[in-house]
Amino acid sequence: MRFLKFLTAFGFAAFLAGCITAEKPTLSLEERRALQLTAAHVEFTPDARVHVSPIEDQEAARGATREQIAEVEKSHIRAVVSSDFMAVVGSRLNGTRPVAARITIKYFNVPGAVAAVLGGSTSSGLIAGVDLVDVKTGQTLVSAPPGKITSEVYRPAGVLGLVMQAASAKDPVDTKVHEMAQKFAAEYAGWVTSNN
Repeated sequence: MRFLKFLTAFGFAAFLAGCITAEKPTLSLEERRALQLTAAHVEFTPDARVHVSPIEDQEAARGATREQIAEVEKSHIRAVVSSDFMAVVGSRLNGTRPVAARITIKYFNVPGAVAAVLGGSTSSGLIAGVDLVDVKTGQTLVSAPPGKITSEVYRPAGVLGLVMQAASAKDPVDTKVHEMAQKFAAEYAGWVTSNN
């Protein structure tokens, strides 16, 4: 069991990746650090590609239609991304000028266990943009358009991928969705509060 815990921890640490290609924020570092995150709203681009295999499988087994499955996936993602963004970014943006985050998701993918066993793609990915909007004026203060922030979690394929997935948590759906949301939020928090 210790070996599985070590393998899981090593696997997660070794395969996290992320990238922000948005231009440096126009607000000074001091102005950005004076922001206070008060809300995080999540929406999807009209052409968003959303795929959370375990949710799709679970809802299909209940007899849900494609539209119903898509809404369940989006609802779950909205709740998790909003909550995790507030926790991670809110802890860094705790100044005095209230802002709300408008997170626009373009792509969200969490493959299922079958992909891990068959050796297909087992990377989870999230591509989105974030606007920080002044709560009082409605003015966008910091913008990273959809597609400018990416976050991925890679896992080995085959049996090793399945073992790591099984050892990671009791509820792999929530674990993977939270993992993506937290990685995304950490990438954004680092970008918006750094001088680079």
